[in-house]
Amino acid sequence: MSRSTQILGFLFAFGFLFSAYTKWIAPGYFEITVLEQDLVQTRTQAAHLTRFIIGLELGLGFCLLLPFYRKLLLVFAMLLITGLSLHLLYLWSTGYDANCGCFGEMIAMTPLESLFKICCCC
Repeated sequence: MSRSTQILGFLFAFGFLFSAYTKWIAPGYFEITVLEQDLVQTRTQAAHLTRFIIGLELGLGFCLLLPFYRKLLLVFAMLLITGLSLHLLYLWSTGYDANCGCFGEMIAMTPLESLFKICCCC
């Protein structure tokens, strides 16, 4: 495995673990953000989606720290980040200017600021 793959895996792992942690400490706030963005219709659906996203980020972050299937996991991580970027572009194009929820309420960012963060980190 190349050194660049290891470094990229570690950086993505840190990003996903930190993102999961910031949502995990106040999941109710992220549920409200999910509802405001019209991703779901009810608070129950928002609760389920929130826990799914936190679990996905946490699991992916831990798996990227392991030496198994790292290239496949990096492809999945890139697809996830691409999907998030498309969602953020949609929010920005509709004029949504509140906290996007990428890092829960710990680090509030607008969709445009979050896109800039993604572009700089990747």
